[in-house]
Amino acid sequence: MPCRSLPATDREEREREELQKIRELRPKIQQQFADLKRELAKVSEEEWAAIPDIGDRSIKKQKRQERCVFARVELPAPRPAPRS
Repeated sequence: MPCRSLPATDREEREREELQKIRELRPKIQQQFADLKRELAKVSEEEWAAIPDIGDRSIKKQKRQERCVFARVELPAPRPAPRS
């Protein structure tokens, strides 16, 4: 049986309009940065190579290792009370 498209109901139209309004007010991140991504195509190889590195990536690891480590301390067993 061939697939026929059915006319949109009022609810579907309302939902589509609401979604469109939401996307206008709060666009997706991909849409927000689309113009910047297009501009990246114009960056020359020299400009790209001039972008500085982020530096030492091990800084994050060092910070993790600096956390306090508590050692287990074993106390001596209590002495029995002296007999009188």
